[in-house]
Amino acid sequence: MFRYNEIRYLILFVVLVVYLTGLAVWYEAFYYTKDSLPKTIKSIGQEIGSAVATGIAVIAILELVVLISERYKQRRYEEGRADERKRWEDWNDRRMAAEARGEKFDEPPPSPTREP
Repeated sequence: MFRYNEIRYLILFVVLVVYLTGLAVWYEAFYYTKDSLPKTIKSIGQEIGSAVATGIAVIAILELVVLISERYKQRRYEEGRADERKRWEDWNDRRMAAEARGEKFDEPPPSPTREP
């Protein structure tokens, strides 16, 4: 049904829109009281549109950041796998070369490494 990120973004969007709408209502109703009631209601409606647009922009930016970070992690993972495979292939080449020469090969296989 919904992914975890979608629910999290939906909650963030609703909280952001409610907060900005409340701020608009507070400003129009309690701070800027020079307008008539219809003008005040119209201004609040326009500011709700701005709140929705701001919420959409924030969610889009967050999604872009998540997408970039996931691609970066995937690329780093693939580079790490390629490096590990290269180490194993080099070790195996040395082992096979030693066997072909009839020499004893006592080098241990490569161990997994992790960067701190």
